[in-house]
Parts: sequence; structure tokens; C-alpha cells
Amino acid sequence: MTGVALDITARKQVEREAQELRSNLTHLSRVNMLGELAGSLAHELNQPLTAVLSNANAVLRTHTPPRGVLPEGVEEALRDIAEDATRAGEIIRHVRELVRKGASRKAPLDVNEAIRGVEALIRAAALEGDAALFMDLAPGRAMSVGDVIQVQQVVLNLVRNAIDAMRALPKPERRLVVRSQRDRDVIVVSVEDAGPPLEKEALDHLFAPFYTTKANGLGMGLSISRSIIEAHGGVIEARSRSGRGLAVRFTLRASHEAGDAVGPRMSA
Repeated sequence: MTGVALDITARKQVEREAQELRSNLTHLSRVNMLGELAGSLAHELNQPLTAVLSNANAVLRTHTPPRGVLPEGVEEALRDIAEDATRAGEIIRHVRELVRKGASRKAPLDVNEAIRGVEALIRAAALEGDAALFMDLAPGRAMSVGDVIQVQQVVLNLVRNAIDAMRALPKPERRLVVRSQRDRDVIVVSVEDAGPPLEKEALDHLFAPFYTTKANGLGMGLSISRSIIEAHGGVIEARSRSGRGLAVRFTLRASHEAGDAVGPRMSA
């Protein structure tokens, strides 16, 4: 008897890689489409929000003394409507800026102010996820150079991932901390959650394109975040916290401009 064997391991590996590449390209196409849809929705939602704000202010102008008097509680409700519409409009404006196409704009950047610029979005995400939020920002200014919109995008990506990681926990255990600090020549920003620990394999691949530990995840947020931070000359990494939870932190080069000597800001 004569037997002939042919090793097709390499061919099968190439076929698997080609299939994975096709799947990733299809996935990327869907992600791009979602980005365009988000920009379109942000544009369309801005108009009815403006109308809500204008109508509320118009009633307040025409029905407050000396022109008229509104029933008890109505004036306060209208002012709340106007305030909420204004806040929603700011959120929409930030969404439009995040998805807007264009070259990266590097400029002097106060990292603390960049985080405060999306604090309304962070608090809205924490509220939606029933998570206790703590903001612990470095005292004074934390100056660097970069694209403020891209840095804000990274912070929001990390916040959303942290909140998603805690959804299976009882509400009292959901704790989210957004922190910034100066460490020698870098500004360090970290987002810490109290979610379940990740396996080493998951930590090793956390920033790989299309890798996700979530059932409905796209696997793009952390990969994009890594690209943004590396383009700014920084490093992003994830570490398991002692006990439970994950801390994802990134660095930005500190500029030579010193921060103001004021006390730390901690808010819940």
C-alpha cells in the first residue's frame, strides 16, 4: 500500500485570515454607516430642540409680570424646560463635533477643561446606567497639546465601556471614577469601574480592532481610542484593579505652561 499525505495547514490558515478580513471589512462598513447616521440624527434633532427652547422662552416673556401672570408652578416648569432644552442642545453640539470629518486640530489643551466640556454627557451616561459618578480632576490646569474633540471622544468611549461593564452588578455597587493628574512630564487620565475582572487574554486584546467582550459590541471604540492617543504621543493601557474592576488610563504630554495653584476638585 502506498499512502500520500498533503499538509494543507497553511492554505487553511490563509483561507481563515481572508474570511476574517472580509468579515472585518463588512463590520467596518456598518460602523462607518452608523457614524454618518449619528451625524445626521444630531443635525435633525437640533431643530426641534431649538423650537422647544424658543417656545418656552416666548411664553415666559409674554406671561410674566407686568405683562401677565402664569399659574403657580407653570413658570418654574417652563424654566426647567428651557434649561433642559439648552443642555440637550449642548449634548447634540458635542455629538456633531465628535462625528464631524476633518483634519485633527492640535492646539494648547487644558485636559481638565476638555473633560468638563463633556461632563454633561458623562453624567447622562452614568445616570442612564445607574452608576455613582465621581469626578476627581487635578488641581488647576492640566495643560497639553492636542485635539480637544478627539480627547473628549476617548474619555466618552472609556466612560461608556466602564458603565457597560457594570450593568450586571447591583446598583449600589456601580461606581465610576473619572480622574486626572499630573505625573512629571505627562498628564494622566483614568476611568475606573467596579465591574467584574477580565481574563488576561481579554486584557491583552482589549485594544485590538473588532475585539469586544460585549455581546452587542462593535469592537471599535477602544481601538480608535488607542489610535487617537498614540497620534498624540501618548500611551493607553488597561489594568485590573485590586479587588474588582478595571482602570483604563491614557497619558498626554504635559506642556511647559504651569497649572494654577488651586485646590483639587472632587464632585459626585
